[in-house]
Amino acid sequence: MDHNVPTYRRHFSTTLALHSDTSSGTAGTFTSPKPYVIPADEVLGDCDEPLLTPGASVHVLPVDKGSFVKRVFFLLGIIILVPSTYLMTASDYWMYKFRNVTAGPHVNASAKTTLQTNFFAAYGVFTNLPALATISVTIMFNHRIQQRLRNMISLCTVIVIFVMLTVFVKVDTDNWQYGFFMFIMATLLVLNVFGTWLQGGIFGLASLLPQEYIHSCVIGMSVGGVLSSTLQILAIVWHPHPTNSGLVYFGCGTALLIVGLLGFLAIQHVEFFKYYLKNPAASVQDIITYEDLGVDVPVILLFRRVWQEAISILVIFCVTQCVFPAVTVLVVSKDVHSGSAWSGRLFIPVCCYFLFNAADMSGRIGSSYAPLGEGKEKLVLLLSIVRVIFIPLFLLCNTEPHAHMPVIFDDVTYIVLITAFGFSNGYLFSSAMAQAPKKMESYLQEKTGAMMTGFVIAGLAIGAMLSVVVVRLL
Repeated sequence: MDHNVPTYRRHFSTTLALHSDTSSGTAGTFTSPKPYVIPADEVLGDCDEPLLTPGASVHVLPVDKGSFVKRVFFLLGIIILVPSTYLMTASDYWMYKFRNVTAGPHVNASAKTTLQTNFFAAYGVFTNLPALATISVTIMFNHRIQQRLRNMISLCTVIVIFVMLTVFVKVDTDNWQYGFFMFIMATLLVLNVFGTWLQGGIFGLASLLPQEYIHSCVIGMSVGGVLSSTLQILAIVWHPHPTNSGLVYFGCGTALLIVGLLGFLAIQHVEFFKYYLKNPAASVQDIITYEDLGVDVPVILLFRRVWQEAISILVIFCVTQCVFPAVTVLVVSKDVHSGSAWSGRLFIPVCCYFLFNAADMSGRIGSSYAPLGEGKEKLVLLLSIVRVIFIPLFLLCNTEPHAHMPVIFDDVTYIVLITAFGFSNGYLFSSAMAQAPKKMESYLQEKTGAMMTGFVIAGLAIGAMLSVVVVRLL
């Protein structure tokens, strides 16, 4: 090998000769400096040669004033799951829409219709399969579309669909329940194509920034789940009728998406964000991009570097989607016929959605204080596989209907199970997701972030298909 030729990751060194270019600018105008790379032999040949020439300028890193960008990514973490979690949490509304209309306006929790029983299993399939196809395409072609444009298109489309869903809350669908069911499934398909595109775009951007920004986005995702379940509970308490509570609930979701859109537009003009978007960090790995080298890094090479984290994420979400919400939403209190609000309409929103999302958020926050960090990849993978034990345990809870499985566990046991299930989901996911981009050079981190999102979606898609089978086992 010719040792005079710079070799990537072998003997590359840099001189950060950042010069003011005044040849083409007017007086007093500073043109953005461009770092350049020279062979290590040329730098090391004369140790007395200064790295910065006398006329060089020092490049000062911009500061995230008031942690504004971090706060916006926290908000974006909340809204990127709105297309999937928000509709899923509205179980009270869906149970009303697909109730037995011949029995009157009230929902009978112990005598579910076919549409009620299978809604959330079908929901998982129509949500996650198109999402898997979308993320596979975006990993390969996202770089061809400017990030601001693709994220704006996806976010605006999600907002339009939410406005439409809000309008349909007050539409009487009792006479065409099967038609409305198929309409909702088709809407979910389109919604999650653009929602997944948005999710991959936001995670890709967060991967370009320092690690605490992607962690802020991950925490925002868990807060989004808690927020949606809390709003659902408040809407039920405030407006007892399912259509009134549904109108308030979907209206709040639409407003939240609009606020997220405004936040996304705002950070486009922040110097800190624009700096990291261009990715000029002071190391050779950051100065050289794969475009500069004329090499397009295949996804399989990225996977080989982070395969343990990727498989962990796939297993985590596959196990979760197998039973949540397809099985857990069918669990009813043993006192369901007592007539109390707690054991009736509030049991599922509180004990299923709120507890899971609160525990999930606690797990993600806990991983920042007691992380399974570098060198613990095998342990994370092992614990992710161990979570499979939750599937048969939930099948033994008091689900309605249940024709094949015995009921062994009471309400308290179910609450303990759903809490442990949620905490392990958040803790293990956050540990795996935070470690993967750190193993990559900065110019590969956006692509790695998008790839890891792909494994999230793949796990959800596989779990959604398995959930259809699991529900049949009840």
